[in-house]
Order: sequence, then structure tokens, then C-alpha cells
Amino acid sequence: MTIRAKLATAIVVAVAGLALTAGVGIWGMNSLGDKFDDVRDAGSAQALALELKYDIADFNGWQTAYGYDNGASRPVFLRSVAHFREDLATAKEELSAPAEQKLLGDMEDAFDAFMTLDAVAYRALQDDRADEVRRLFLGPEIANFQRAASAAEPSASASTRKAAPCGTPPGNEGAAAASAPPSRNSRAATATPLPMTSSIASQPRSSPG
Repeated sequence: MTIRAKLATAIVVAVAGLALTAGVGIWGMNSLGDKFDDVRDAGSAQALALELKYDIADFNGWQTAYGYDNGASRPVFLRSVAHFREDLATAKEELSAPAEQKLLGDMEDAFDAFMTLDAVAYRALQDDRADEVRRLFLGPEIANFQRAASAAEPSASASTRKAAPCGTPPGNEGAAAASAPPSRNSRAATATPLPMTSSIASQPRSSPG
């Protein structure tokens, strides 16, 4: 082989090596970008699930409040209900896994029962039947609240697991998910529910204030 042929072969090999290195680098960057998108989407799902948990505790607390302040807090209760309906509609679009859709369906059924009974309780309040209002709020409405909250709990837990990057040790999913870049503004991450809602699932409601 002549010197010219050897030089030509060396150049071809060098160029091929550079092209292969560049190709591997581009593939790696695309793969990393895909993983980043997966973590971001999972973080968004977790934020949405946690927001639903907050919403349920929030409207439940404001219902309790208006039952004890003769309806003064009902406008705030209705605004909280509207927030939940918006978040639930968003969740039904974004959380598409069959298990998630079933949990959202259970949550919506419990919420519908909650609102149906709320209408009955509010009519009783307008008729000055305070004892009936308290009976409804302290009995069947607690059951409806607990059903909705129970559906929200596994939904949030599943989203937390999905948000954890591969290789996250079991038990550290929440910390890993917290580091994911947020893609929506969640009231659940910034707002504090009414004090009366913090333990309402485990004890009777008490008068606010």
C-alpha cells in the first residue's frame, strides 16, 4: 500500500470515528431530553393529584364553617367547590392510566353525593333547622368526604411514585418527585387548609374559630 493510500485510509477512519462519536452524543442528548420530559410530566401529575387532595379538604372545611356561621361562609365554600371541579376536569384529561381514571371516577361519585346532600343541608339551614344541618354534616357528609379523600390518597401516592426518577430507593419517591421541575402552579404546594380539616377524617367536626 502506498503512503497516499495509507493517509487516505487514516483520514477516512478518523472522520468515521468523529461521525460515530457525534452520533452517539446526539442520541444521548435526545435520550436525556426524553427522560427529562418524563420526569416533568410525572411531576405535573403529582402536583395535580396533591391539589385534588387539598381541594377536597378545603371545600369540606368551608362547608363545616358555613354550617356554624349561619351560611356566611357559603360563598367561599362555593368558590372552593368550583376550584375542585376545574381541577377534577383537568385531572380527567391528564391522568389517563386506567387505575387513575377509576380513582377519579370514585372521587367524582363521592363528590356528587356530597353536593346532593349539601343542597339538602343548605335548605335546612335556610329553614332554621340547625339541628338537621349538624346531623347531616356530622353523619352522612363525613362519609361522603371520606370516600372522596380515600380516592384522592392512592391517586396522589401513585403519581408520587411515577414522578420518582429511575433508581430512586424505595421510600424516597416523595423527595425525588419534589426535585422534578414543576409545570403547573399548585395550591396544594403553597396553601394551608383550614385548621378544622387537618384531622376531620378521624374525629367529629368542631365549630371554627
